[in-house]
Amino acid sequence: MKQIIKYLIDNDGMITQDIFQGLETQCPSMPVVVKWACQTRSVHLAGNVRQVIRNEEKNNLNEYAREIFISANQLDTLRAAI
Repeated sequence: MKQIIKYLIDNDGMITQDIFQGLETQCPSMPVVVKWACQTRSVHLAGNVRQVIRNEEKNNLNEYAREIFISANQLDTLRAAI
């Protein structure tokens, strides 16, 4: 968990596929922001994001997740905690 938090702080809240797997299992209730190709950004719990992305890509062939990250407020909270 500490490695995930350190990674998020060091990378300004950006979430890569590698770190997402740990986040999904260790922090499933953490809200993350999904930046879509066509739709506006949306916030989902880390444990649900994989299924949300699958559903969107299945229902809309032009849609895909461009980025996943934590909000600036969450990032500030993590920085303050450490």
